[in-house]
Amino acid sequence: VGRLVPGFGEQIAEIDPLAALRAGLEEASTDLRRSAVQAYLARCASGDDVDSDFLEPISYSGFAFDGLADALKPFLRTSVRREAKRAAIQMAKDCRVEDVVPELLRLALDEAELQEIRAFAARTFVKLAKERDRRKLKPLLKVKPEHDPDDSLLGTALAALWPEHLSWSALIKLIRAPRDGYIGWPYSSFLSE
Repeated sequence: VGRLVPGFGEQIAEIDPLAALRAGLEEASTDLRRSAVQAYLARCASGDDVDSDFLEPISYSGFAFDGLADALKPFLRTSVRREAKRAAIQMAKDCRVEDVVPELLRLALDEAELQEIRAFAARTFVKLAKERDRRKLKPLLKVKPEHDPDDSLLGTALAALWPEHLSWSALIKLIRAPRDGYIGWPYSSFLSE
C-alpha cells in the first residue's frame, strides 16, 4: 500500500512506528526510518508498551540507515527505561550497528544496571565487537552472584574470552557447577560445549 499511496509510510510511521516496522521499511527513505526509530524508542522510553509481543518476534533490520548509531546512543544510557534500552540493543543487534559497541560494553559492565539488560548488552557486544575487543569483558568473570543470579554474564564472558583471551589455568579456576534451575543459560551452554 505504501508504494501505491504517496506519503502513506510516513503517516503510519508517525502514528504507529511498530506497524511501520512490521510492514517493512527496507525501501523507505532514510528520513522515514529515522523518524520511525525516534518515535518508536521515544514511546518505549515514555512507558508505552510497544515492544511486548513475544508471540511474534520482531526483527528491527528494516530500520537500518546511516546514522542509526546516533539515534540509538541516547537510549543506551543507564537513566533510560528498560524497555527503551532493550529495544535499542535489539535494533543494534539486528542492524549490526558496530558504532554502539562502547555503549553496549558500558551497560554490560555497569553493576547499577538491571541484570537482564547487562546480559543482553554483553551478548550483543560479543556479536558486534571485534575479536580483540572481547577481552574488555574480563571484569564479568568476577561479578558477584547477586549481580548474576543465572550466570548469564559469566557464561557470556567465558564464551567470548575462551580460548583467545583466557588461559587454561584461569579457566579452570572459574569453572564450578551451574546454579540450580538455570540449565540452558550461557554458562551451562559454555560448559556443555
